[in-house]
Amino acid sequence: MKQHSIKDTHNLQGEFTSRMASLVAKYGKTAIAFDEVLDAPNIDQSVVITSWRGLEGAREAIKRGHRVIISPEASYGCYFDRYLTTDSWEPGNLSMGTIKNLFDLDFNMKEIEEEKRALILGGQGNMWTEKLTSGRAIEYMYFPRAFVLAESLWLGDDKSWISLKNRREAIYRICIDMNLAFSTAPW
Repeated sequence: MKQHSIKDTHNLQGEFTSRMASLVAKYGKTAIAFDEVLDAPNIDQSVVITSWRGLEGAREAIKRGHRVIISPEASYGCYFDRYLTTDSWEPGNLSMGTIKNLFDLDFNMKEIEEEKRALILGGQGNMWTEKLTSGRAIEYMYFPRAFVLAESLWLGDDKSWISLKNRREAIYRICIDMNLAFSTAPW
């Protein structure tokens, strides 16, 4: 840090992230980083930010001109390894993220100026597996959330909670036909 006149660890992270972005760009790739990199005052604008700590990271990234992937954890519902219910037998990790929370998430972030919304690339469902001990447990946590995430991203402002709930049995039938483990937790 002294050799490169970097004053603190936030600036160090920014320097490291920017150097890695340049390196991967040489190979025709784009660097994607979790929103912690925004703790650095300056990072290369080519870095795509995955906003996982809530939506504030997405807001800050967009303000700085970064492209963004919306993927907030916990109560927003984008972390599919989080519990769906309070049932003690259910697999999962740390906190609860319901299907309704996921559905209600505004992936378009309507509070952002319309011309800046083009920086939002989409959304992402995450699955951390340290507490999930089998493929079937992962399936159970992933479905039907994957369908809800897809619907939210594809339909945007035209999505309808009532319409989705009315198709719940059809979604379950798809899972059964594909021999997938899936949750029937209350919506």
